[in-house]
Amino acid sequence: MGEGISFTCKHCGKENIALWGVGMFFLQSNKETIQQVKNGECGAEYQKLVERFPVYGINTEKYVFTCDRCNTWRCDKDMTFYVPKEKDSDLTYHETEDSSKKDYKYIREVNHRCPKCSRPMRRMSHNEAMNRLSTGWCGYCGAVKNTEDISYIMWD
Repeated sequence: MGEGISFTCKHCGKENIALWGVGMFFLQSNKETIQQVKNGECGAEYQKLVERFPVYGINTEKYVFTCDRCNTWRCDKDMTFYVPKEKDSDLTYHETEDSSKKDYKYIREVNHRCPKCSRPMRRMSHNEAMNRLSTGWCGYCGAVKNTEDISYIMWD
């Protein structure tokens, strides 16, 4: 399942779109991301991890990340790299963070960087993202309550 919010900021005029989750596009998104990793488009570190671990997974679900310093946000893939804890185990996509903690070992978590100030961004919980974005909080200029037309999006 995936969902999102879309609106145009009255203050700066920019369109804000936040789509998180991945829904039925998971397999395609995952396949494309893994190919990008293999091609070196995600950096040398990821390429080395793919070479080192024959069985691995990459969390390609989208989340909302925020910079607490400059009050900006963006939607991006999580990109956590993980491997199964059991050596002979097949890797299947995990549905919840709780199940992943017991079945998988995290190898690398990405530090998403703010496009404005380059500081680390933190991943917002689903509830925090919905609450803040539904106020019309602009990811470009930081203005709040600056729109009357917010579209809510859901898909499978």
